[in-house]
Amino acid sequence: MQNNDLTWNLFTYLEFAIREGRNQYHRALGKKAEDPFQDVHYQSPEMQLRFMQAMHGMAKLTARQVATAFDLSCFSSACDVGAGRREEYSPPPLGWKDFPAGCTGALAQELAREYPHLQVTVFDLPDIIELAAHFQPAGPQAAQIHFAAGDFFRDPLPSAELYVLCRILHDWPDAKVHKLLSRVAESCKPGAGLLLVETLLHEEKREVQGALIQSLNMLVQNEGRVRSLGEYQCLLELHGFRQVQVVHLGGVLDAILATKMAP
Repeated sequence: MQNNDLTWNLFTYLEFAIREGRNQYHRALGKKAEDPFQDVHYQSPEMQLRFMQAMHGMAKLTARQVATAFDLSCFSSACDVGAGRREEYSPPPLGWKDFPAGCTGALAQELAREYPHLQVTVFDLPDIIELAAHFQPAGPQAAQIHFAAGDFFRDPLPSAELYVLCRILHDWPDAKVHKLLSRVAESCKPGAGLLLVETLLHEEKREVQGALIQSLNMLVQNEGRVRSLGEYQCLLELHGFRQVQVVHLGGVLDAILATKMAP
């Protein structure tokens, strides 16, 4: 429904997006760039829950690959960081409609299953955490998973040895990525880990078709962008994260694990 009702309409203006370097909400929806998602159709809890149910199923398809991409047994706590308020950026990123991993706790469940000693906190916006109650796990993993409400641009991040940003950074321009990585770095002690899950562009940006399509998707929908591994390495190093490792997860996703170094 999301792709049919919104994304397809935006892609019909792809030529304008490429020429102008900006999203096309004003043409596709007849709305100003700063308020394309104020429509009640997208703001109702019922629609949010419907999308969350769909995205929970999609997240489960890749959650185990993410949880097992690296050996994370050295960490005793993790924080899956979900979202920041849309008003932080105009035009807004897709927010809950793009569904980063935090959200329903699908990735947290796989991390808890793979690492029985790991305590995982899902950190997301208050309205998302409220609806996440529909997806909280039962069984032995339930005691390992906690939900905390907040905005990653404004509120303190929960304490953790490993921070996870799964399909988050591509939604934001570099200035906001720097702000978020700075907040994560401030929360990290030396030796802490940062796990990123994104679709990586080829360094020359000519291969990996899925990543190129995702990059165009970012162009027509907001001003975030898909980046290459080299670009992510530069961003990470500026905030003290080094020893960068990368694993291709199959499909269009890649996982990056970096370590916070001492100043």
